[in-house]
Amino acid sequence: MTPEALLNDLSMFADLGTSPPQLVEVDDSLVVRLVRDGQPITLTVAADGRVRENIEANERRHANFRALLASSGWANLGKWADSQRTLLQERIAGDTIPIAGMLAQSQEEGGVALIDDTLASGSDDGTEPRTLVLLIDGPAGIGKTSLIRSLSYNRAVNFRRDQRPLILHVESRGRMLQNITDLMAFSLQTLRLSVTYDQVPILVRHGLITLAIDGFDELGDPNGYDLAWAQVNELVVEARGQGRVILAGRETFIGRERMKKALRACLESR
Repeated sequence: MTPEALLNDLSMFADLGTSPPQLVEVDDSLVVRLVRDGQPITLTVAADGRVRENIEANERRHANFRALLASSGWANLGKWADSQRTLLQERIAGDTIPIAGMLAQSQEEGGVALIDDTLASGSDDGTEPRTLVLLIDGPAGIGKTSLIRSLSYNRAVNFRRDQRPLILHVESRGRMLQNITDLMAFSLQTLRLSVTYDQVPILVRHGLITLAIDGFDELGDPNGYDLAWAQVNELVVEARGQGRVILAGRETFIGRERMKKALRACLESR
């Protein structure tokens, strides 16, 4: 991870109105100082990727930068999983119809487990940063939302055991798109999380969460879908690394060929 990339990521977690994160190189380590939640923090990133976090006299050690972001003092993914499990438990119980579909590339049929494993199997091979985009299309009422909801619940329930990225389920709810970030902020607020919408692309890029935009076909504006595609295109670019993005909508609006043409970033990062 380059010093510039490290500063860019950490700047989204620093308190507004304070000095931006400052970085110096000491021997083979990168030392960053910033203010978060009103407390001065010093982070030391060793050459092997391990991170030491110092807050006043307290010190915590993390296996890597990804582990730092997932920890309780940062994105607090453990709390995220607990909140999501509690929120979705009753909703999942009401989804009594089995969910099934087919992967276009492999022609393999299955349900939530197939989608879960497919997203997990497309892991970063270390060659170059990229974003994997999974398109879920089908007629209205076929079960796309239930599929994402079930996937979100399964990931939350098994998070501590499997360590698979949690799902941020962003639903259009039939509203005209103004800004996808507004919808992300609403979803985060529903989960009562301290994570902010501008931190989401960073967590996606590091493979900590997967962004699921549900009802993408409803996110039109008076001029069509150019604004919606442009904003998703930007998210795909920002998530390059270990990023996973799910798009769900009616097949007549966001078919595979339509998506490939609209999302230039998808083609560039393949």
